[in-house]
Amino acid sequence: MKKIDESEAAVLLRQKAIELLKKKSTKTLSGFSEADIMKFIHELEVHQIELELQNEELLAAKESAETASEKYTELYDFAPSGYFTLSREGEILKLNISGAKMLGRERAGLYKSKFGFFVAEESNPIFNSFLATVFNTKAKETCELMLIADFNLLKNVHIEGVAAENDTQCFLTVVDFTERKQMEDEIKKVNKELVFQNEEKQKRTQELLIANKALLESENKFSLFMDYLPAIVFIKDNESKAIFANKAMDVALGASAWIGLKAVDVFDKETAERIIADDQTTMQIGYHKIEESFPHLDGKVHQYETQKFLIYQANKSVLLGGIAFDITERK
Repeated sequence: MKKIDESEAAVLLRQKAIELLKKKSTKTLSGFSEADIMKFIHELEVHQIELELQNEELLAAKESAETASEKYTELYDFAPSGYFTLSREGEILKLNISGAKMLGRERAGLYKSKFGFFVAEESNPIFNSFLATVFNTKAKETCELMLIADFNLLKNVHIEGVAAENDTQCFLTVVDFTERKQMEDEIKKVNKELVFQNEEKQKRTQELLIANKALLESENKFSLFMDYLPAIVFIKDNESKAIFANKAMDVALGASAWIGLKAVDVFDKETAERIIADDQTTMQIGYHKIEESFPHLDGKVHQYETQKFLIYQANKSVLLGGIAFDITERK
């Protein structure tokens, strides 16, 4: 259709030029030579070509403007943000497709509707103040509020608004950040839970420190008590290795020298075999009382009355404990 219009315009332009030429020729043709007339016709034809070129440029510019307008319309309608044009009273005068989807309605049914109708009740004061400020200050204003979409679905939106130059309308850009808000809320919940867990961990750590301190104090008291006992006290593991001995045993037999060792590592073969046999008997029957002799650090052999017994651990392991009384003087 455009090519046909262009050719018709060119024909009409040529016809008008010929008519003007004829009129002018009848009045002035007699005063010009044939060369002048040919020159005049040439200039007229050049002028006609210039007009045709200008006409083509105008048509190209019009087509370019229409293409740009179509692109702008597509960008406006399908932009991810909602675009609204509101009156001073808050009526929707214009909106894009994204804006209509944001409100959960058909675009055709939203014209002349009050934008405030879609604002959640708790956000109404924020929106009313925002709209008044936009028209009063003539500057860009922002706010965040809740919108009601599909009659019951709440959405968190960020709005930027600015008044038009005619002061009768304003333009809003609305961005839905509901998913981001939900994610932020989830992150806050997780952080809150982490803080709570950290506090609980610190609390338990503090309790453990207190318990360890109490245990250490108890162990210190136990060690002090054991060291002041006149009787020898010792504990062996289930492999008959010495793991504890009090001060009395260290004074009598040099126990510190054989902590972690077995009887065969310290005593002669006969004494070691006797001790091992006694330990095995105790492990079998749970309690064993014997009289035995050991060389004392003072160079003499001392007689001892030894009671051996089992110590059951929380982890179900079993230790062998013993108390030995020096009965040398009594003997």
